[in-house]
Amino acid sequence: MSLSHKKVKTKKSDAEIEEITGISREKHENRNDICNELPTGKMRIKNPHVDKMLFVDDAGRECRRNPDIFSSYHQPMSMPSALFCSLVDMLIFCVDFPVPNMKFISINEEDGTWSEVICNRYTGELIVDPRYFGTSNFCTDAPNGMKTGSLTTKEHVNYDVKPHEKYGSDYKHIAKGIPVGYYDGDIPHPVILHDPLGGPKAKYMSPHNDPNYNKKLGAPATEPELERRSPCLPLALVLVLLLVLVLLLTLVLILVLFGVEAVK
Repeated sequence: MSLSHKKVKTKKSDAEIEEITGISREKHENRNDICNELPTGKMRIKNPHVDKMLFVDDAGRECRRNPDIFSSYHQPMSMPSALFCSLVDMLIFCVDFPVPNMKFISINEEDGTWSEVICNRYTGELIVDPRYFGTSNFCTDAPNGMKTGSLTTKEHVNYDVKPHEKYGSDYKHIAKGIPVGYYDGDIPHPVILHDPLGGPKAKYMSPHNDPNYNKKLGAPATEPELERRSPCLPLALVLVLLLVLVLLLTLVLILVLFGVEAVK
């Protein structure tokens, strides 16, 4: 699902919304139980020399990773902060501060609908918070979706985007047969990446997924996913980067002005 997490205020009844979109509230809120399929085992890049955004799971199913900037609504931070992080990471070569979550889509061969999963790039763990997790898409008119990663079609707007805006995000399932809250207890979160980045930014939702976890000594409680909402860049670094950008723009302006004077 794309666009906003926020429900758009509407005076229309559920019956009116269903007449407009063709999707009932029940079908919308249970969409993940209908057709959201998790990867089998874990995913890795299929061929890094050909396409670094095309992944494949252990059963051979292809999954298309979306660019980070198009996964901004699936981040544990405000949308403007996520967009800023992605832009800085993309435009400034010496800065490596990507948003924490990665978005993948894959076509469901049986009916042409789309599965969507979100995982943490540092831990490889599946995101299960309803505010950020992936939601299946009922559209079937995106033949190039696995090549472009884009589902911006008429059906996507009618069947997926509008129901999300009108009904909200009270989803009942994470994926097929997995209700929301299933991983709130002691059940470890699934790890769906073969090669997560790890490192100091790896904050595991399930300590058992941490390769350094020692069962004998125990491990300190990890920060819950719902509370990890800090921006991806420290404020001081953001200010420094903005200052650098302003100085660069000023320098360009000065050079342009001097060039104009020289011509005169």
